This record gives sequence, C-alpha cells and structure tokens, in this order.
Amino acid sequence: MPDGNEHNGSLFHVGDNVELWRVLMHLCIVVFFIIVFEQCLHYGGHHIRRYPKYHEMMTKVFGELMILGFISLGIKILKDVSHLNANGKPIIAFQAADIMVFILAIALIVQAVSIYVNLRSKNIQAAKAELISSAHLVIMIKEEQQKKKTLMSRVCALIPTHWFHRVRHIDKTTITPRDYTQITEARILRHFFLKTYKLPDLFPFSKYLRHAQDNQINHMIEVEISTWIILLLLGWVMMVVADLFEKHLTTMEEHLAVVAAFLVLSWLAVALHLVIYIYFWWAIRKLLETASGYMNATDKDLFAKLQEIAEAETLAVGQEVVADAIAVMLRVREAEQARIVKRRRNHLMKHDTGFQLVAMAWRNASLRLRMGKSSGTDSPVSSDAIAYSYDTEAGENWTSIPDPQLSSAHPSQFHIPFFSRKAWHFVVMSTLMLNGFYFALFCQCVMYQLGRIADHFGLAAAVFIPLPLIVNMLVFQPRILRNFILVSSIHRVDDTAMGEVIDLFTETMELRAEFVQCVNDHLEQSGQTLEDVHMEFLQLDVTKTGKVDVDDVRIVIGRFGFRLSFFRFNSVARLLFHLEGTQVEYNQVLKLLSLGRFRCMEPTSVDSKGDGYANASGSSRAICSPSHNRHVPFVRQASSTNLNPVLQRANSRVLRSFYRMDLSPDESEHRDESTYHFVRM
Repeated sequence: MPDGNEHNGSLFHVGDNVELWRVLMHLCIVVFFIIVFEQCLHYGGHHIRRYPKYHEMMTKVFGELMILGFISLGIKILKDVSHLNANGKPIIAFQAADIMVFILAIALIVQAVSIYVNLRSKNIQAAKAELISSAHLVIMIKEEQQKKKTLMSRVCALIPTHWFHRVRHIDKTTITPRDYTQITEARILRHFFLKTYKLPDLFPFSKYLRHAQDNQINHMIEVEISTWIILLLLGWVMMVVADLFEKHLTTMEEHLAVVAAFLVLSWLAVALHLVIYIYFWWAIRKLLETASGYMNATDKDLFAKLQEIAEAETLAVGQEVVADAIAVMLRVREAEQARIVKRRRNHLMKHDTGFQLVAMAWRNASLRLRMGKSSGTDSPVSSDAIAYSYDTEAGENWTSIPDPQLSSAHPSQFHIPFFSRKAWHFVVMSTLMLNGFYFALFCQCVMYQLGRIADHFGLAAAVFIPLPLIVNMLVFQPRILRNFILVSSIHRVDDTAMGEVIDLFTETMELRAEFVQCVNDHLEQSGQTLEDVHMEFLQLDVTKTGKVDVDDVRIVIGRFGFRLSFFRFNSVARLLFHLEGTQVEYNQVLKLLSLGRFRCMEPTSVDSKGDGYANASGSSRAICSPSHNRHVPFVRQASSTNLNPVLQRANSRVLRSFYRMDLSPDESEHRDESTYHFVRM
C-alpha cells in the first residue's frame, strides 16, 4: 500500500489500507463481546421487567446508545466521504458534544436510582408506621415518656444514640423512639388528607405517596425541550464566566478558567438547592399548623392532636365497608379529573411543562390586562374569574385545597404561599437535570485536571471542586423530592397515583383470599402440615410472646408458597389481621390457615347458574369471624349483577370461594338478598 494513499484512514477500503485477515481477527473479538453483552442484557431485562421504573430506565439507556451509535456512524461516513481531518477541532467538538449528551443521560439514570435507593428505607419505615394504629402509637409514646422519667434513662439520653446505632448496625427501617415525632407528624398529615377529601381510614396513604414518588422518579430521566433550552443557556453562561476569569478578573489559562467558572456555578447551584429545601420544609410546617390547629406546634401539642385522632379512629372501627372505600376513592379521583380543563395543545405544549407554564402565564397576564381595561365597563372580569381560570386551565391552585364534594370554583380555604404544583414540579425536575448537566461538564472539563490541581493547590482543593455536585445529588435531592411529593400530594390529589392505589387495593382483596388457598395447597403438595408453619414462627419468637413482626410473617409464609413484596404484604396484613403496632399474633395466621383448610374439604352446593355456595357450619365460618377480630363489612349488595365495576375485576375463582365461607346455608339459598361480610382482624 502506498504511503501517500488518500484513503489510508478510510473504513471502506479493506484490502487496500488494511489486510482482510486483520479485520476478521478483530471481528471475532467484537462478536465475542457483543454476544456476552447481549446475554447480560437479556438476563437483566428478564428480571428487571417486573420493576417498571428500572425497565423504563433501561429503555432510556438503550435509546441513548442507539442515538450515539447513529451519530458515530454518521461522523465516520462524513469523514470518509468529505475527507475531513479526524483530529480537527470541529470533529473533536462535535464528538465531545455527542459524548456530553450520553453522559447526561447516564447521570440522570444514576441519580434517579440513587434517589430511589435513598428513599427506600424511608418508604419502608412509613409503611411500617402505617400498620401501627394511632391508639397503639399513643401507648408507645406514653411508655417511652415513662421510661424517660427514670434516672438511668436520663443518663443514657446524654449519650449520643448514633454511637449505639453504629455498634449494633440498626436497620434504618426500624422504628425507634427517635422516630416517634416524625411518625406523629405523618399520622397527623395523613388524618388531615383523609378528612379533607373524605377518604376512608382504609386508604393506604403511604402507598399513595410512594406511587406519586415513583411517578416523579420516572420523569427524572426525560429532558424536556424547555429544559434543554435552560441547560444550553447555562452552558453559555459558564463560557462567559470563564472568559471573565481568563481575560478580566485574573490571568489564568483557559482550562483553569473553565474550572473556576464551573466551581462558581456549582456552589450557586448548592445555594439554589438550599433555598428549595428550606421552602418545602416551611411548607410542611404550614401543613402541620393547619392539620393540628396549633401555631408553632410543640411535641406536646402534636401528641394531644394524636390522641384526638386515635379517639376518632376508635369510634370509626367497624363502620367502614371496603367496597364503599373503593367507591369513595373513585369519586375523589373523578372529582380531581373533572376540575382540570383539557385544553387542545400542540405536541410541544402537550408534553412540555415549561412551555405550558409560559403559555399559562401569558393567558393570565392577558386576562388581567383585559380586566384592567374593562374595569370601567358594566361587565368587569372579576378576580375570582381569574383564579378560576388559572385553577382549571392549569390544573393547579396556588392558594387552596379543593374539596371533592364541591366544584373547583369553590375550594375549601387553605393557603400555601407561592406554591403551584406544576411550577414547582418544573423547578424540581430542572434542578435534577442541572445536576446531570454539571456532572457531564465535570467529566469533560474538570476531571482530567484534578491531578494537576492537587499537585499545585493541594488535595483539599481537588476534593472541594466536586463537593457541591455530591452534596446536591446525595444530600439535597432525595430530601427535596420527598418533601415536594408530600406537599403536592396533600395539597391536591395526584389522580395517577390514586388510580394505581385503587388498582392495587382491589388486587389486595384478591390476594387476601389467595393467601389461605396458596399456603394450604403448598402444604398439601409438599407433604407438610401446619405444625411446620408453627415451628417456623416459634423459631422467630425467641421471647415467647406469641407475636412476630409482620415482615417475619411475610418471610415465613413465603417459604410455604405465598410470596409477596414487603409493601404488598403489608396491605394484605392490614386487612387480614389484628395488628399490635407492627406485630401480629401468629396464632391468628395459624387459625386462619387451619379453618381455611377445614373449609376447603367441605362439599359445596351448586345453584342453577352454576355458582357453588358452601354449606358452611358455624365453626367453619369462624375463619371470617374469630372472636378477637374487628368486623368490617366487605360488600353490601342486593344482587351480584349490581357489583361495583372495580370489584368485578377482583371477582376471581379464588375470591368467590373465599366469599362463600361467609354464608350460612340459609344465606346461600337467598344470596341475592344477602350481605357479604369479611373480617378485618
């Protein structure tokens, strides 16, 4: 091959500028890595499909890799056709920009996973706390207050508790006396939310917040066009600041000026995160003031409110109907959807929150301008009309919490100054994108200089540069997102999260029936007995109290064929068992399984439509009405044809079999006029 061949760097002249055997040898290596990588992706994709959040993130990575591959292919073809200099600054700049977009996408995904992991322990703790009734929480707090009165407790209180935690490695999800104040505040906010929207006590508030949180995390990996505009403007601002450092403020070189500009903007971002965090902390205080009725409420005031809530919940025990609870949830969701006017928007306006905010501000400004011009006419535009227009068009409300029983024009008065769900959603998501953009700039503009900076200015200076990015991503962002979800989800119903909660609540009704059948089927197939289940519980009950934690019940039952996640099993346990805090008497579980097994061996009668109803004896009906349990009516209906549409989705064969355990022989003959009951133990 001649040395002066103009196609020396071409990828499409195999045999001329490179030997075929060399290409084939490297092709074997590339194919090997492709096969390994594809197998890993197939394995990961198969297991990650059960988790929608991670699956969406994985899809996002594939999309970014595909775009990156197409751009790289285009650059290679362009260089080959146009004979561009591969080492020229335009090509290097284009490839650097391409890599920057890819790093940004990866940073957003890593940040989303990091936030999810950081919040998971809090979510588990919140789910455990919701298992504790307010009355039991009052008892726990009183017991702790009595302990603090002893001399030994006062001495131990002087020793930092985190020393013991570090030695004992206490799980972050464990509820300790240090968490009682936070749990009390959460219980007060929960009661306020249920009371505001007239939701039943069965409503899984922690699950509602968790689904709202998951929906926000899914938004964290998508960069909207308006956000791209902000990031590009920020990049140009960084260039201007670097130019000031290089030519006007100092005499430093260009690469060091870029580092200085990055450092200044990074710490400004920390200040922005701090302001946002303080605002949401203050907003939660405002919510607590409204919910508790106390200004600057102390722990004593919160405890008094908790006692009031406990009394109200005690009076409401046994009066809630699960079918009615679902119907109320549906009405609240429909009321929230009805208060939002669906505008006809083009594609950009429909999917971009930033553009929607700009358009909304323009409409409101125009409305105010028209109101000013018509102030002297006979038909002025009132300020109430502006507020109503803003509320219904934007689906937002700066000043009030809506009552689902009222129209959106007559909200119940509640004021959080400067709060708009849509606007703050845009701000919070933009700060997440900002962190990802800073990470990409750090990787390409700063990281390669850290060694040189450490040599000239010391190790502390090199550590100080990425510190603001770490603080924003690991310290501020999880707290900001959690507080934003709490404020926005209480301020206005998240209809998407509400719909998901309704679906899962309906599935939970089916799961509580399958609980008995699945475990008994597994015992029969494996040749085991209830004594084996009892022995598992005895091994966990080292203090012989007859009680184990709800999560221990989940683990034990999982070994006998009924496997559920932590959050799903908590929902089932709340409906099935009488809980004492986060613990349950395992005799309840054994009695439920024993009576369920006995009931499955009973013959069933078949009606004219082919539906079998059991001739249940009084003893067999005890599965649904043990003496120590609280009775909660399940469905009140005059006919099976009038069943709530949501309940029809849960009307599986297993669920119908479980309902039949509630019927006496007389009731089975007149089931169309019967009242079905299910027990909440």
